[in-house]
Amino acid sequence: EKGLGDEGKPDYKVSELLLCSTHTVMDLKRIGDLIHLLRSSYDPSFEKEACFQTFSDQKSLIFDQVFEIQLDSLTFPDLIQLLTSTIDTNDRYLEINRSGEWVTFLAAILQDSPILSCIIQDSDEIEFTFDDERILNLPETYLEHISFFQVEPENNLANILTALRELDSEIENTIVLLPIVEDYRLHLLYLLTIVPFLGESALILTPGANYPWINQANQDLTDLYPQIKLLLDLSLKNSRLGDRLEGLQILGMGDYWVDFDDSHIHFNPHLLTNLRRKASSDRFSCLGLDDYVSYQQGIQKVLQDAVNSHQQGDREQAKFLYQKILQQDSNQDLAWANLSTIAFDENDRDTAFQFLHIAAHINRENDLHWRNIGLLYKRSRDFRQSIYFFQKALQVNENLPLNYLNLAKVFEQANRVEDAHAILQQGREKFPLDLVLLIKQLLLKPLIYKNSDQITTIHNQIIDNLQRIFQKLNTEIDLVAQLTSSQVNEIFEALDLAYFAYQGLDLVTIAKTIAEIIAYLLEITQPELRSLMNTQFQRSDSSPIRFDLDQPTDSRKIRIGYLGTCLRDHVIGYLSRGWIQYHDRSQFEVFCYSINSNNLTKDSIAATFQEYSDRFYQFNYGGLNIFQQILNDKIDILVFLDLNVGTSITHYDLLRFAPVQCGFWGNPMTSASPQIDYFLSSQFMESWEAQNHYTEKLVYLPRFASALIPEKMEIPAICAGEFDLKNDRITYLFTQTLLKHLPQYDYIFAAIAQQVPQAEFIFLAQPDEYLAQAFLDRLGLVFAEYNLDMKQYCRLLPVMPKPKFYALQSLVNVALDSLGWSGGVTTLDAINCNLPVVTYPGEFMRGRHSYGILQLLGVTETIAHSEQEYIEIAVQLGVDRIWNNKIREKIKQNKTKLYGDQSCIQGLETFYRSLFPVRLKF
Repeated sequence: EKGLGDEGKPDYKVSELLLCSTHTVMDLKRIGDLIHLLRSSYDPSFEKEACFQTFSDQKSLIFDQVFEIQLDSLTFPDLIQLLTSTIDTNDRYLEINRSGEWVTFLAAILQDSPILSCIIQDSDEIEFTFDDERILNLPETYLEHISFFQVEPENNLANILTALRELDSEIENTIVLLPIVEDYRLHLLYLLTIVPFLGESALILTPGANYPWINQANQDLTDLYPQIKLLLDLSLKNSRLGDRLEGLQILGMGDYWVDFDDSHIHFNPHLLTNLRRKASSDRFSCLGLDDYVSYQQGIQKVLQDAVNSHQQGDREQAKFLYQKILQQDSNQDLAWANLSTIAFDENDRDTAFQFLHIAAHINRENDLHWRNIGLLYKRSRDFRQSIYFFQKALQVNENLPLNYLNLAKVFEQANRVEDAHAILQQGREKFPLDLVLLIKQLLLKPLIYKNSDQITTIHNQIIDNLQRIFQKLNTEIDLVAQLTSSQVNEIFEALDLAYFAYQGLDLVTIAKTIAEIIAYLLEITQPELRSLMNTQFQRSDSSPIRFDLDQPTDSRKIRIGYLGTCLRDHVIGYLSRGWIQYHDRSQFEVFCYSINSNNLTKDSIAATFQEYSDRFYQFNYGGLNIFQQILNDKIDILVFLDLNVGTSITHYDLLRFAPVQCGFWGNPMTSASPQIDYFLSSQFMESWEAQNHYTEKLVYLPRFASALIPEKMEIPAICAGEFDLKNDRITYLFTQTLLKHLPQYDYIFAAIAQQVPQAEFIFLAQPDEYLAQAFLDRLGLVFAEYNLDMKQYCRLLPVMPKPKFYALQSLVNVALDSLGWSGGVTTLDAINCNLPVVTYPGEFMRGRHSYGILQLLGVTETIAHSEQEYIEIAVQLGVDRIWNNKIREKIKQNKTKLYGDQSCIQGLETFYRSLFPVRLKF
């Protein structure tokens, strides 16, 4: 036994350190709260300040005087100090030390009230020195609570612990800190030696848990002792607890911790445990620090194999290899990140989020992980979280243009255009030659416009800026040639025509320039596509169109190809699947090309495409294999089902895969591509002057142009009170995304309210809360002009699952259609709930969907022919309950007309046959 007296301080023996107060266990509830806080750092809502706020009143003043205060992170001394603050004066903090340093021991003992503590030096090569000023200057009351032992050949660790127990039978070792060691056996020996001397509720702190041998030994201990649980795994943190800590795991011993894993934890505590249980039990038995480099090289080889499989589309093999890597080393952040992409592709968003959070906390300095978390939140339209994580990615790496771009894009989608412009300007100042940042900045636009003048101004600016972009690209050929495929895709996304359509103006001029820009980019950056852009199929000028290339003859059927990303549970899939199902197979072969990496096995609409296709292909995004497949199949007519809806295949319409290529009306705007010959639209949805809105030749298919297949609709029994609907109010439901409602029509709601004082307008906060608030702010100004308080008439409901939305539609009085871009599937949903829909058809087909639906039904009474008539119909439907019920009954009787109408199929096939008159003989 050595006391501090060897260095001139009093020589206190263990027996002299015993106190006579009644024994109590440490504050388990408080330490539990601390560990819960630390574990919650895996949750995106975690704020690191929470630990300090919760325990600031408990933190020792003398600790803050000795250690430098860290306000931005929780250091390892902080953690030790907070943990030991839970110890009762009769419990002991025990540290096994091999480094000869006092740092962690000091952190443990510097409480406002001294705690009983013991340090055991377990190294023959290193001895403590007692010249540390922080030890020498401690008040004597602290020294009275400290004991020190040196392990020697005749006095090993087990003997010292036995002596401690015999001398201090009332004292329990409640927190034990072990050293970082260089092999599995030594660490496991420490654990097995310590466990018999622990208190009933004790903690074992094991730094170095990033090393697999320490990780595995801890797991083996928990397998041997069911009463020991892994409480806190900070091996996945990137060393915020000290540069040399290399990860930390805290093990808890005692009944209190048995069910601790499952309470109050957002992060799945069993995830790593399950992975590790699959690993070989003797894998690290002989692995030392010298072998660690070669061990890591082996892991990197498997990781590369996994990435190769992933890139080749072999998702199952990639998943197997990633999991195999994590069974060996759970700190491989790239494996977690790539597993996240697989989970997302399999529609398991919760797991995708969890895997990405793990990756980000393993490697906090990799901005890719923070950026990917931001992307997941963006896809979920949680822009607040998305902005936070994109900002974090930018803080980590200011030298990547993509971090500026992503943050600007989410600002734009949150209608924070000025913030988006500022971030892009900041990025352009740092990267003045970056074409992507320039193009995005020139094409910024609000999604909720303040007034019609702003729409006109922005529209004209976009037209001018598109010309500037085209000129810039033509004068910067060298920069264009250096663009990567991902940069080109970012430019394509910025050129997405769909968002320009929300301005309610003619798109032909914009669409033509966009098509020219995209064609130029493809010509320079993807020369392998040049032949597909230069129209290898020669077309004569005669009508009907004849082709010189492999015309269908009596020996084979006409081959129809349908290409898109939305051959699944999607609006486009819903509207087009009837074409596939009802095609005449005696005359046509149907080929479907689905570009989608998701698992479609549980998708009923995707199942229809698969079942009724003569051949069905599914491709991941990108690559030339889809091009070659279409050419190999010798398709006669190729229909693009989902152009101009923000998909990654928008530029495909500039390529020529078949003698005839068509667009589909589910994308309600022209492609302006010289390679799209026809636009397949609806007789009921197009005006006779509509050809001016398209560069393609317009084809008017009979009636609604879609042979809809009925979906099973279950309307849950939800009472009006759940939606806070009042019996004395007349409820008008606006069913569309708020992006569709243009500011020049805001007055319509106020005009209705002026005539129907008991009116209530319900809007859905779609697409998100930012845009919803901007919309309400704008609406409030208009109501004020009518001397009305908008808040008395209008309210938002959150976006809800479809069954609940059906229930809402079955309870309200009237549905108000948006003007300029009307409802499609949402109007069909309202009709299925027997809800009267007021609509006013616009100039463009995208503003005439509801008009076409009501014509098909024969319910034309609620079709207005002016804005004033729209108001009048809405007012009458609200105040005249008899007429409202009459319209509901008519809808109920006629809505079966929506489904199974194959007249459009007959018209479609007649059109197809007309392109190849040699094929049929009448």
